[in-house]
Amino acid sequence: MALTDKQEAFAVHYARYNNGAAAYMAAYNAKDSLPSSIAVEASKLKAHPKIAQRVAELREAATATADVTLELKQIFAKLCLQVVTDPRELMTIRTGNCRCCNGEGFAYRWRDGKEYSKALADWQRLAEKGVVEEMPGCEGGFGWRPFHAPNPECPECGGGGLAHASLKPSDEYSPGAAALYEGVKQTSHGIEIKTADRQKAMEMLVRMLGGFDDRLELKGQLAATIKAAVAVASDQHTAASMYAQMLKGS
Repeated sequence: MALTDKQEAFAVHYARYNNGAAAYMAAYNAKDSLPSSIAVEASKLKAHPKIAQRVAELREAATATADVTLELKQIFAKLCLQVVTDPRELMTIRTGNCRCCNGEGFAYRWRDGKEYSKALADWQRLAEKGVVEEMPGCEGGFGWRPFHAPNPECPECGGGGLAHASLKPSDEYSPGAAALYEGVKQTSHGIEIKTADRQKAMEMLVRMLGGFDDRLELKGQLAATIKAAVAVASDQHTAASMYAQMLKGS
């Protein structure tokens, strides 16, 4: 036998607020009843097998919905961070002089004698194998350092110098940098940093907000939360704060 309308109303109210007396008063319009009577009737309803089962069903559904809502909030907040975070938080690029910028007569400049000696040894090994190459000279001198200023008159690089990329320590990442970072890959040219696709993140945000025909349908409080978040998440610090709050379930 199905629950009556009043029993259903009691179950819904009790499942949500966990207050039997208040649920009884709301469902049975018993505001004028004695508190002792309300308590007795509420206890009977809570002990009713079908009502107890219905309360359990409602609470389970509410928990599942809350979990999904929190997960979507977290996803949305992470996408916001991926879109607004400056990729330069993950790495830096500095420009310095090329090997010829500050060499004597714009000739190749070595770091030190050790580097030059190694180059000579390599040249000698190749020569013994019949590989003919020009012998390395040291006319440009020694003392090259990568971050000395480029020489605008340099004929080798045209004054542009050389760019050097360096990764920032991952344990110092901001929340935005952590959201953007997806690992590293060792290549023949060194370490390659992998980042989230910011274009895809932006497209997903637009879909969540209903900007495309294949949008994700988000309703009620979650939709309002997301729309409000977009209005304020125009910079990394705001988005990071929002992400932290959503991770806490607030």
